[in-house]
Amino acid sequence: IRASYSSNFPVFDGNTVSSGVDYPAAVLCRGTIGVSGMLDNPVVVEGTLTVDTGVTLTVGSGNILYFKSGDLVVKGTLNAAGTSGEKIYFTSDNAEKAAGQWEQIRFYPGSTGTMSHCVVEYAGRDGGTVSGYEAIEVHDGASLTFEDSELRHITYSSSYTASGIYITGSSSEVTVRNSLFDNITSTAIIVTDDSSPTLTDNQIS
Repeated sequence: IRASYSSNFPVFDGNTVSSGVDYPAAVLCRGTIGVSGMLDNPVVVEGTLTVDTGVTLTVGSGNILYFKSGDLVVKGTLNAAGTSGEKIYFTSDNAEKAAGQWEQIRFYPGSTGTMSHCVVEYAGRDGGTVSGYEAIEVHDGASLTFEDSELRHITYSSSYTASGIYITGSSSEVTVRNSLFDNITSTAIIVTDDSSPTLTDNQIS
């Protein structure tokens, strides 16, 4: 099922994927989300999925977003609040997962993000607009709270290294708390351009 969220938010419930289908989820999506709503079923993101300005995308606890080498661009609000027992996954759609199989999550100026009990993994492919190789970008003027979460297996190739979270701009507001950074080939968190994030009780392994 190819879904469009440009002007409405369709609901899919109770769908399954047979063994003969090449996708790990029944719903495929890309393009611009133009209305607020909740993703409470697994989806495969093809290319770039954009949360438009003024729009709130809520991701239900326990949900999975699979990426086919693309990215998630947030111009509005991303609310991804999982629980300790039902984490939210942002991951590769590949059956044989490896670091750098999809790009990143990008928070543009004016956007807001809350990510708690989330797992971001196998990202870091080229395509970023700041430095090119990172799992999460936070631009000047954006706000992000990343807590009780994991960011792991982040790289691009043997020729390039990738960072976990890249924060730029003096007016960005970022809090990273009680989170794990694991198997990242470069720096877990890069802070540039007079950014002053709040970093508390994080672990790097």
